[in-house]
Amino acid sequence: MKYVFADKLVMLAELAIKPDKLEEFLDYTVENLKISRSYPGNIEFDILIDEAQSDRVIFYEVWE
Repeated sequence: MKYVFADKLVMLAELAIKPDKLEEFLDYTVENLKISRSYPGNIEFDILIDEAQSDRVIFYEVWE
């Protein structure tokens, strides 16, 4: 899902992760998060996990 607000692009991605792969996925993602945040134009990049549905991971990104 993409939204454009003024001069910024907001992207949301919801992923379903197999429960037995969640920790491996998060380890990989957190390590690579540093790379994504370093790209020119990145304002914010967060990984959100709902404790009630820990198999659902949401990426929240804001770009210039």
